[in-house]
Amino acid sequence: MYNKSMMMKVTNFLICFLLFVYSVTASETVVLTESFEKQPNQWITLENGFNGKAGCFNGETSLAFNGNFKVTRFEMALAFNVKNLQDSGIDPPDWLPVFRVSGQWVPGSFQAALIKGKFALHFHNSGSKRIRIESPPLENEHWYKIQIILDTISHKASMFLDDKEIGSMEIDPEIHYLNINSPILGAINNPKGIAFKGLMDEFKLTLMVISPRESDDPRNINKGNRIPCELYCDQPYIVVLENGTWVCTMTTGQGHEGDKGQHVVATRSTDQGKTWGNLIDIEPVGDISASWVVPLLTPFGRIYGFYTYNGEGVKLGRDDTHGWYAYRYSDDGGLTWSKQYRIPMRRTACDTLEVNGKVVQMFWGICKPRIEGNEVYIPFTKLGKYFLEEGEGWIMHSNNILTEKEPEKVHWEMLPEGDHGIRHPEYGSVQEEHNLVPLDQKDSFMCVYRTTMGFPACSYSRDRCKSWNSPEAMIYATGRTIRHPRACPMVWKTGVGKYLFWCHNNGGKSFENRNPVWLCAGLERDGKIYWSQPEIAIYSDEPGLRMSYPDLIMKDGSYWISETQKEVARIHKIDNSMLEGVWKRLADELDSKNAPAVIKDGLLLETSNRKSAFPEISRDVLKQKGFSFDFVVDVPQGGFKNETALIDNRDVNGKGFAVLAKENGAYSLEVTGDSKEPHDLIRWTFDTALLTPGKHRVTIIVEAAPQLILSVVDGQYVDGNGKREFGWGRYFNAPNRLDGNGTISLIPEINVFRFYDRPLKTFEATTNQSVR
Repeated sequence: MYNKSMMMKVTNFLICFLLFVYSVTASETVVLTESFEKQPNQWITLENGFNGKAGCFNGETSLAFNGNFKVTRFEMALAFNVKNLQDSGIDPPDWLPVFRVSGQWVPGSFQAALIKGKFALHFHNSGSKRIRIESPPLENEHWYKIQIILDTISHKASMFLDDKEIGSMEIDPEIHYLNINSPILGAINNPKGIAFKGLMDEFKLTLMVISPRESDDPRNINKGNRIPCELYCDQPYIVVLENGTWVCTMTTGQGHEGDKGQHVVATRSTDQGKTWGNLIDIEPVGDISASWVVPLLTPFGRIYGFYTYNGEGVKLGRDDTHGWYAYRYSDDGGLTWSKQYRIPMRRTACDTLEVNGKVVQMFWGICKPRIEGNEVYIPFTKLGKYFLEEGEGWIMHSNNILTEKEPEKVHWEMLPEGDHGIRHPEYGSVQEEHNLVPLDQKDSFMCVYRTTMGFPACSYSRDRCKSWNSPEAMIYATGRTIRHPRACPMVWKTGVGKYLFWCHNNGGKSFENRNPVWLCAGLERDGKIYWSQPEIAIYSDEPGLRMSYPDLIMKDGSYWISETQKEVARIHKIDNSMLEGVWKRLADELDSKNAPAVIKDGLLLETSNRKSAFPEISRDVLKQKGFSFDFVVDVPQGGFKNETALIDNRDVNGKGFAVLAKENGAYSLEVTGDSKEPHDLIRWTFDTALLTPGKHRVTIIVEAAPQLILSVVDGQYVDGNGKREFGWGRYFNAPNRLDGNGTISLIPEINVFRFYDRPLKTFEATTNQSVR
């Protein structure tokens, strides 16, 4: 939840494409995903798509974008889902354009179309030559995933159908760039009025080569399955019924967050979130806002939905964070819902707002009810001042809701005891979105919440939430503070003594910077949770996209996480092996078990020689996977003077890579491809005062899919060290080469150097650094 208007989606395709064309240095991708907005005189309607809402083209006048401009690039990838809707029994026209350039047909131009029931790519290959790659016959009214890759560097054009390559041809070596000249989506601008008739969804045009293997990365946010909503959506939380059905509750509405008509709904899935049914009202749309629903499943199959309801109709600007703590329940798996009930909420010291002589209680909850034994605990945040000011944490507790079927007989009490909730007097006004987990230690709980201090706060209770210790900044097991902006930090219990924590690994103090999502694994020791360092869990190619308000679903050893970007909600399968690896590594650190060994998977080079041959690295590694450097450096007394190349394979023209030490104890990675243009560089300088005199173990990780540069030094994740917002960096494209002069040169202070043709996980980097 945040107190400023949400960023409006780009709804005009022409503007979207123009912005993309003229700002390619800031973004290498145009994405017409999520939905096709209906535009005047373009006659594009919305229907259910392959992965959300799709643009439905009428076969007559559909145009998505058109412009008089020209873009030249070396490489490009086009990807989208498409369904042909030609009338069955009628021969389709010979030519149904899907994407084409309507400007001058010159070398490097291309077009994609359905031709006599087959999908075809036509590419102008200089002179009078034309490349044509054609698919097998496609079924009518069937979804297909199409990917086209054009690469004038490796001189290859390829086409993929449902992630399988169906054809490739050589691009003439004399063609050095691609033309995107007056592009049109879904139609051809000529007197014949030829236009595509069908559905198109998840359209993506990328000015770099992206292999279909990108689609195998489960961390990419677009790999998640969409959860239906109206326009706005928040807190997609899920309970799993005994028969395996998933029931998701959420806050939704036709406007934006806080707009009139916001209400709470449910939807059901019988295939573990792959597809979902229609929205079912828990609280119908009306003049009174109903928001922030959290579900509870009882042992006898009842689903409760608890939410904030502005029952008095008090108008304070936004009216979705005050009123009654209301609930309804369903005894038929979320298909129908009972009448409304209320949880009594006692007045405390922060309840000072009065309107027309009545106290108005301001609150909301973001955490699913937690079950401990036969009792339920529902955390929420109370506010002392409108709007989103003076927050503090509270818990609704019931000792009989899991067995009592008569709502009037359910017992409620509000914890902690006394007039003041969970907060720290020195952490400022913003202390909100409290969530908690029961611990294995008897009567113990941990509560986590967000601040604007650049870190999440946590507190422990040893008497079943009746009282809490003074909150502290959350820390890793290494002792360093976990960094997190003003975003929901969510903690879950996953088993005996095992936990997961959702965070964003940056020191921002605003509502921004919620991409990527990182997970920390936790282990309980003597009633306290010790946290691993962060691992990337979900990311988006769009840096400004914000994902938050997650839920964790566990079933038969598998893990899923739901999240929302406020207008799109998704469910994601999480990599079990990564989680288990982090837990094991953390246990080894805490319990001093299992002497670590150097990670061998992906290790291409390990050397201590001053000069060695450097292996040839494929462009797939640079573009789709990434790589890692792992080395030990013995910094001399007084540090390195000026800028010192610790590791270097650059040729006389500066192409290749180098790790450079700075006088202030910082170090940087610099990679230069065939040119020194921004699209052909990777550069990032890590924190100062890292390379102090003495021996240091350093790992630098380049993640090609999310395009991030990360590092671990002496077992500590480099996170800005409280002095800058980010310790990790972004880049916008991968260089085409890494080989430089074909060798690797190390200064004498480098004891060992390892190169991996994949990005190491954080726990793998710390494993290497623990080897003696």
